[in-house]
Amino acid sequence: MAARSRAAGRDGDVEKALYRRAVGYEYQEDTYCVDSEDGQPVLTKRVVKHERPDVSAIKFWLQSRLPDKWGGASDEAEEEGGLVVLPEVKK
Repeated sequence: MAARSRAAGRDGDVEKALYRRAVGYEYQEDTYCVDSEDGQPVLTKRVVKHERPDVSAIKFWLQSRLPDKWGGASDEAEEEGGLVVLPEVKK
């Protein structure tokens, strides 16, 4: 029973990570240098960076969540020799 609970938790973690990759996210990057006097690391710079949305994650998310609308594009590509014709978008 506990193994299922852990697996469900890991699945949730992966789902959250995939979502973050699909929509983009911000993260903090710290730069340290070593203090010459006591040898301890000293924070020298803190920058907030933005990771852009990842197209592959978006595609995977949409094909998994909305298979009727987005699924099958890779299957069509194999059948048509790599060419995928997308339907016209109605305005």
